[in-house]
Amino acid sequence: MQKKKTVVLSAVSVVAVAVIAAIIIFSMNGHAVQNPNSQNNINSETLFSSSSYYPYAYLIFPGVLSPAAREAITGFNLDLKNNPDGSTTINLVATNPEYKNQSYTMKPGEKLYFIERSFGDDSDGGEHFLGDDKAVVVNSAGYIVQGPGSA
Repeated sequence: MQKKKTVVLSAVSVVAVAVIAAIIIFSMNGHAVQNPNSQNNINSETLFSSSSYYPYAYLIFPGVLSPAAREAITGFNLDLKNNPDGSTTINLVATNPEYKNQSYTMKPGEKLYFIERSFGDDSDGGEHFLGDDKAVVVNSAGYIVQGPGSA
């Protein structure tokens, strides 16, 4: 009977250590790994260049906007603020009052891409379909750390 108690106690100890290790790893990583079949189809293990967003992506930070990127963000004003910790806050301020502003805080080395699936809804200097324009944050290794719908 004593041997059974020892085996059960050992099994409980192993499970407890595994749970504690998982909590520590999660808190150090800062990103929960999501199911790749989730609505946003993102996680910290998704290579941006292999994602479904990549063909529709326009780099908006860092650097100077290309003419295509400028066209992609039609309906938004771009506002950048350098922070004391070296990060940059990027605000996409909607020109249409029916749409939400978007804000992203970028760590050094990260890139921000604007996803524009269809330019057909952006005419007369405005945004006419409010559901297709979001941004994706990509880390220095090229992996998505924040995608559309998770801002």
